[in-house]
Amino acid sequence: MKSIILIGCLIGNLCVFTSDEITTASLTPSPAIVEASTQELQLLTVNRISLYDDPGTVVRKLGEPELITEDAPISGFEIYQYPDMNVVFRDGIVDFVEILEGAEVLLIDDELIPATTRHITEALGEPDYETEDGIVFERNEALLKLFIEPGNGQLTSISYFHSSSM
Repeated sequence: MKSIILIGCLIGNLCVFTSDEITTASLTPSPAIVEASTQELQLLTVNRISLYDDPGTVVRKLGEPELITEDAPISGFEIYQYPDMNVVFRDGIVDFVEILEGAEVLLIDDELIPATTRHITEALGEPDYETEDGIVFERNEALLKLFIEPGNGQLTSISYFHSSSM
């Protein structure tokens, strides 16, 4: 019986030891793989906002909001209202971004996408899961949820939030 031992190391090589031989293989991805992976949208930003922005950063990126309100039922939430979107902060950090119904475009990782279910799905691929009120795309700790009216399939809003806020 042949024993096989795999050892990976930080320099990007993989060594395979068997009872008969030692083989070294490079783990450097081919250029085609690197190109494809860098083109995938990672949900790092939506409409230029990241999930780690504070109010000052959001104002520098988007300008002054039309209105700033607090969520009365839940203390600690502050809402910056912009045309077609709200940025909600909790304890001074973005809690979620809500793209309102009627928004025509969405900027995901600096890529302009029409704000339709079809176009967003084409850009992000198959949803990671479905809920009773929409579909969700997940990239690392970021989620983008499309809220869809069950009866007619109409997109009613889009939320961008951190997975830990679920």
